[in-house]
Amino acid sequence: MTIAGIDHVNIVTQCLDETVAFYSELLGLTREAIPSEIVGIRGAWLRDDTGAAIIHVNTYDPARHGPQPPGTSTGPVDHVALRAWDFDGMLAKVAAMGLDHKVNDFTGIRLRQIFVTDPNHVRLEFNFYAD
Repeated sequence: MTIAGIDHVNIVTQCLDETVAFYSELLGLTREAIPSEIVGIRGAWLRDDTGAAIIHVNTYDPARHGPQPPGTSTGPVDHVALRAWDFDGMLAKVAAMGLDHKVNDFTGIRLRQIFVTDPNHVRLEFNFYAD
C-alpha cells in the first residue's frame, strides 16, 4: 500500500454557515451539497477549483459524534497544515478578514508560514515554500 497524501479534512460544527463562509472566503473554496448517496449527514463539501473536495463540514450530531460538542477540543490533532502559494496575497486576505494570525519565517529552509484559527477552534497552518 502507498499513501499519496491527505484526501480531505472533516470538520464537525455547530455553526455550519459561519464555517462554510470562513473557508469559502479564506481559501476560495466552492460549497456543494453532500452527495445524496451519503444518507443522514448534514453539511457541505467545499471544493477547490479542480473539483476536489478539500474540506468536509458536517453539522454536529451527538448520536454520531458523541456528547462533547465540537470546537471545545481538537483532541490530539494540533493543527492542519496546507501547502500554499502567494504568501503576500494570503496575508492580505487574512488581514482583510480581521483574523488573528501568526507568521513564522524560516529563512534557512526557505519556508514562510501563516497560522489562523477557524470558527471551530481548528488551527490552520499555511506553508509557503520559497514563495
